[in-house]
Amino acid sequence: FRKLSTKDYKGEHDSKEIQCVKLLLGKEEKEELNIANVYIPPVKNTEQEENNEIHKMPGGPGWIIMDDVNAHHEAWENLIGQDSRGDRIMDWIDDKRMMIINDGTPTRQERGDEDRWSTPDITACHEDMADRLKWRVEKKLSSDHLPIIIEVDKDYEKSKKTSRYVWKLKDSKWENYRLEISEGISEISLTVGRGRQVSDIEKELRDLILTKAKKYIGLKKIRSRNLE
Repeated sequence: FRKLSTKDYKGEHDSKEIQCVKLLLGKEEKEELNIANVYIPPVKNTEQEENNEIHKMPGGPGWIIMDDVNAHHEAWENLIGQDSRGDRIMDWIDDKRMMIINDGTPTRQERGDEDRWSTPDITACHEDMADRLKWRVEKKLSSDHLPIIIEVDKDYEKSKKTSRYVWKLKDSKWENYRLEISEGISEISLTVGRGRQVSDIEKELRDLILTKAKKYIGLKKIRSRNLE
């Protein structure tokens, strides 16, 4: 392996710490794998500074990011509600076409309180690599942050796994959606008879709702194993 420069991944007023290395995989060492270890302290910058800090992180094809983000989101956290930094992390995940491979297992135990757990640590990789990686948490060290083990299947053959999508409820055009749904319903006959059945009405209503939802709400790819 060799150490990579991090100068392109830090900006002005950037408080995060980052180390990057490149690994060469296989007997002939032809496949390159870049790994970044990132720490974003809990101290709050301005919203714009924090957004720039997050979007400066590396990512994309060939990258695995191991990140103590001090943030929470349902994509990796089942115990604590999501916060604004978690939302910004997910924006970065979408922009870089990354996939969070956490499975929902907590990664940190509060010092002095064995019943209080959280997940400030995430592991993300490019979506093309996600099926090659196995992720697990070990509970052997005395540190409050638990060791995370990642295994890479070097003999993996890409499958034709179907991607899953969810509705983009954030920043949707709900008023436009409501208005066009109301207009569309007014144009659908709700009368049964003369060859028209309830199933015909149901199909017209379903087609209307789905068409307008795709237009004003939209779909996004699921980018977390914890949400699958």
